[in-house]
Amino acid sequence: MKKIFLFLLLCFLVMPFCLYAYDGEEAEEEGEEPEAYEDPFNDAPKKPELIQNRAIEVGFFINPFLSNNFIPIPDIFKETIRINMDDLAKGLILDFGVNVRPFYFMIDSYKGWGFGLSTDIDVFGIADLNKVMLSFDETDGEDSTVGASVFVSAGIDTFFHIKKFKVKLRPALFYTAAYLKSDVTYTFLNTDEGTEICIDYKGRLYTAFPMNDMQPNALTGTPGVDVSIGVEYPLSKAVGISNSVFDFDVGLDLINIPIFSSTLKNLRIYEGRIGSDKVINVFDEDGMANLFSSFTEIEMGEEEFEGTYKVERPFKMLMHANWRPGGKQSLTVIPVFGFAYDKLFLDPFGVEAGINVRLSAANMLVFLFGVNYTDRAWNNSLDMAINFKAFEIQIGAKMRSRDFIKSWTGHGAGVSFGLILGY
Repeated sequence: MKKIFLFLLLCFLVMPFCLYAYDGEEAEEEGEEPEAYEDPFNDAPKKPELIQNRAIEVGFFINPFLSNNFIPIPDIFKETIRINMDDLAKGLILDFGVNVRPFYFMIDSYKGWGFGLSTDIDVFGIADLNKVMLSFDETDGEDSTVGASVFVSAGIDTFFHIKKFKVKLRPALFYTAAYLKSDVTYTFLNTDEGTEICIDYKGRLYTAFPMNDMQPNALTGTPGVDVSIGVEYPLSKAVGISNSVFDFDVGLDLINIPIFSSTLKNLRIYEGRIGSDKVINVFDEDGMANLFSSFTEIEMGEEEFEGTYKVERPFKMLMHANWRPGGKQSLTVIPVFGFAYDKLFLDPFGVEAGINVRLSAANMLVFLFGVNYTDRAWNNSLDMAINFKAFEIQIGAKMRSRDFIKSWTGHGAGVSFGLILGY
């Protein structure tokens, strides 16, 4: 299977240049002028935009965010912090992250193909504590989780056309700097013999370097390889209705298809118990005192191991459409639907969906408003791009939370900034 992936990867990298070279050579052999390339996605707008796409561009992007389900972010900075215990009894959910693209470079040939390079740093973390544990309900065992990941990657970004299909391809080399996966189990049982209440936890921290030696020359992990593939098709143009209100394209993106795993050779395990797995009769003399004192005697353990531990980046499959109700690029509605697979979560499989609206004024001023459910959280975002071709500034803000209502009430926030230079 891995050999097939490598073969397809090589074909995708070579194919765009072969396709267009062949078309021109064939026309010259027949004594005809080679036909100018016509982008099948360029049927709207009906006249060129004031600001055309850049032939060469470089830039960088950054996007930090933080969200939770129990306290609005602005309240954190108040002198007195108030927490609604009813919300906390429904479970504690916290996530944070930052996506940085410190270097981005792209060339557009204006002939239906282009290529570039980019590097990325992706940090993501979650804490998902079960509501049963926080409300001290009786249970025979409820699971919670705490996790985080740090990935560093470099990829080759390419796009080309095969007939009317636009293909995007990004093979990437990624390094897992750190990967944390913790399991938390809460038990509260009332039996004839007494009460058993305890919280067991086991955290596994994988790193690309020995934790007692964090020097760059101490790196022991090895990088992995994955590939992202996207395909777009001008469906309305293909069926002859692109000049109507039904002017749209459809697309499919497969993100981070694993080919080779990144391997880590250092593991530190943190484990312990809060409480006691021994049954305590609260009606005995000093029974309640023994129950409460068990929570002050915390068992803790820490061990370090060497071995080979494999990690892949989260995988996503997303379908989308670009619908232009007026037949022009000035207004585009973009629905998205798909799924993700991420081992950091208790349930690795999750649905992804959303709706986005893009408004463009001559490609000089662009607004993008979106309501999306991604990475198990609602993200309500507003992004703006100011484009003067020689440089483009992108700024954005979003509200975020696992709860849809709280995603509008300040329980999570994120910002983004990007700068592109080119001509």
